[in-house]
Amino acid sequence: MSLQEDQFRVVSDWYHFAILNLAKLKRNRATPEWIAERLGISRIESRSGMLTLQRLGYLKIEKGKLVRTAVPLFFRPSDMPSALKKFQKQQLQLAERSLERDPVDKRYITSFILPTDPERLLEAKALLLKYQRKVMEFLENGNSTEVYSLSIQLFPLSHSKENS
Repeated sequence: MSLQEDQFRVVSDWYHFAILNLAKLKRNRATPEWIAERLGISRIESRSGMLTLQRLGYLKIEKGKLVRTAVPLFFRPSDMPSALKKFQKQQLQLAERSLERDPVDKRYITSFILPTDPERLLEAKALLLKYQRKVMEFLENGNSTEVYSLSIQLFPLSHSKENS
């Protein structure tokens, strides 16, 4: 398997990032069974994810524990558009599953509809990224026992004739 295929796989399948974050939990275990149980994925996906992350140097195993060796990974939409599109679709599916499965005190899914000038979207994206990073720092600095996904959606509901 090539390095490029491994990188595509990490970006396109959500559980790779989840495995990296499980490694930050104090009581983690480096077994495909434990990972599969914690994330609700198959053992095959769990084992494959671990091996891919190890080949890329993002993860290692020490004394039966997962150890994350990579700093947080950020990708621009232009980096791997098809992989990121697949990842985002998975995030939406996971949010829908959480909406049905998880009690409201364990999740926060919200949305609002507003009028806006599309010329302001670039600035809005910058503000959202700044806010997202602040929230990430806040949530990661504590006694982490679970892995969460933070998604922020901003997309058009209306389409003008010239944008169609």
